[in-house]
Amino acid sequence: MTDTQIAITAWAVAGFALIALETVLPGMFIFMFGLGALCAALATWLFGIPLEAQFAVFGLTSVLALAFLRKIFQKALHGKASEADRIASITSLVGARGVVTQEIPANGTGKIQSRGSFWAAYADEKLPVDANIEVIEERRADEPRVKVKRA
Repeated sequence: MTDTQIAITAWAVAGFALIALETVLPGMFIFMFGLGALCAALATWLFGIPLEAQFAVFGLTSVLALAFLRKIFQKALHGKASEADRIASITSLVGARGVVTQEIPANGTGKIQSRGSFWAAYADEKLPVDANIEVIEERRADEPRVKVKRA
C-alpha cells in the first residue's frame, strides 16, 4: 500500500467515524468535520496532493461546511415550527401546568413556561414569579395568549 493509499484510507475512516459519532453527539457540528475529512480523502484520491494540502482541504471544507451547511441541515433534520403551528398548539396547553416567569398583574399580561415553551398569559388575580399555575383557557385573537389560574 502506498503512502497516498494510506492517506486516502485514513481520511475516509476518520470521515465516516466522525459522521457516525454525530449520532451519539447530535448538533451537526462533528458531522461537518466528517465531511471535511471525506473531502480530503476525495482530493487526495483525485489529485494525489501532499499531506499539507490534505490538511488545508480538511480545514477549509470543514469551516465552510460549518459556516454554510450547519443551519440548513439543522432546520431540515429538526424542523422549525411556524407561528401558525405554534398558535395551533395552544389548544393542547389547556389543563397543562406551568410556572410564572414574568409577574402577571390582575387582569394584565405576563409570561409563563409550560411544556418547555414560554407563553404570554393573563389571569384574574395577581400571580408572582415562580407561582405554580394551570392553563384554563386559550385565546387566539391578536396574539396567542393563555388564561391561567393558581394551581
